[in-house]
Amino acid sequence: MYTVFVKLVKETKGLQIVKKHKDDRDAQTIYKELSDYYAGEASQMAIANLDEMENSIMEAEIPEVRRQSLLLSMEKFQLKIDDFNNLAPPDRFMNDAQKLVHLKRFIKNVPELQSINSMVNVMCTGQLRSGRAPTALDKIQMYFTLQLQ
Repeated sequence: MYTVFVKLVKETKGLQIVKKHKDDRDAQTIYKELSDYYAGEASQMAIANLDEMENSIMEAEIPEVRRQSLLLSMEKFQLKIDDFNNLAPPDRFMNDAQKLVHLKRFIKNVPELQSINSMVNVMCTGQLRSGRAPTALDKIQMYFTLQLQ
C-alpha cells in the first residue's frame, strides 16, 4: 500500500507525509495523516487560491495599451473563468449569467468593444421578436462572434 501512496500522491507536502513512513510503511497512519492534511491545511490553501482567482476575474480589465488582440484578451479571460470553474466546488461555480456580467465589466473600458455591446443588444432584441429569449451563454457567444468579424 505504501507504494500506491508513493505513486498517487504528487503534491510536495503529501509526499513528505508518505516518505516519513518509508521505514514502517504504516498505510493506516499515512492515510490518517494525509486525510488530516488535505481536510485542514491543504483545504485552506485551496480556498485561498480560489479566492485569489475569483478576485483576479472580478478585477480584470483590458488595458488601454495592449500587446495582444482584443479577441485574444477575451479568450484568455474566458479561460481564466474556465480554470476557476474547474477547481471550484459546486457552490462557487460561476454560471453563464455571472460569466456574462464579468465579461461585460472586463470589456467596458474598451471603446472598440462598446459598439459590439450595442450590436449584441440589437441581436438580442431580434431574437426576442422572433419569440426566443437569448440566454446568457448566447450573449457571450455573440460577443466572441462579433469580435471575430
